[in-house]
Amino acid sequence: MIATARPIAHGQAMTNYATKDFRADIVKVNLLTEDLPPMGMWDEMVLHMNRFKQKFARKPIDKTSIRIEVSPSMNESDGWTLDDWRKFTEEFVDELDQVTKTPDGKHKNLVPTNTRNSQYFAALHYDAKSGIPHLHLVVNRIDKDGNINDCHFIGERAVAAAHTINQRHGWKDPMEIREEYLQQITDDCMDILKSLSRFDWADYAALLTKRGYKVKIQRDKENVVRGYSIKKGNSSFKSSDLGKGRNLMPTKIEDTWKKLLHNIIILSHRRICLLGQIKVVP
Repeated sequence: MIATARPIAHGQAMTNYATKDFRADIVKVNLLTEDLPPMGMWDEMVLHMNRFKQKFARKPIDKTSIRIEVSPSMNESDGWTLDDWRKFTEEFVDELDQVTKTPDGKHKNLVPTNTRNSQYFAALHYDAKSGIPHLHLVVNRIDKDGNINDCHFIGERAVAAAHTINQRHGWKDPMEIREEYLQQITDDCMDILKSLSRFDWADYAALLTKRGYKVKIQRDKENVVRGYSIKKGNSSFKSSDLGKGRNLMPTKIEDTWKKLLHNIIILSHRRICLLGQIKVVP
């Protein structure tokens, strides 16, 4: 099981996305009126924020929500009912609120979040291609007591909460899953490069998309590719994370393709020579 979290300013848009305009399965609503449409839930959150607007007048809160995504594997969530997903949501929230240090131990004594006493909803999605189920949570930054949910290292806290739950249930650790994803994506990238007769960013991205990935390419004002990322499920990986010695980064990828092509030509030449040495016995 893996988890991600970050504070956002676009809570309204995220509410629409998480609920798919109320076409997603709502697993849990916390401290919100039941059976509200998406914007009704968001309006209640905004109304609560406005009650404490004066309290934060000197330093207004620009990122008013926390976006959380939690994704057990297909095997881990096999056969779950909506009630099972609700219990899982509550388990994750409880663990998140107990995290006071980052997994590497470098940042300790973090102010705990108070998600359990905050307005939030959890919606169940299914990945369009893989079918893997995952949860989207939208959490109000202002808890019911009018205090702000601290978001320092919130992404690392989500990873720590996932790690604790994985240990409890005997599931795979997020870092183990990440390494598996990295290796799979790297293998697919190299395989695609081998298939190209010439290197072209559009072809490279299109072939990755055919394999179920989402590719985002960043270009500068001169239209030169400066970076790209590949998304698998809910996990996104920068080009600098892929390959060996960062050989899939934009500055190195064409050289990597040339080396692969050179190796293929040499291998083909050796096979031809070997075939030429084989004598056919009548």
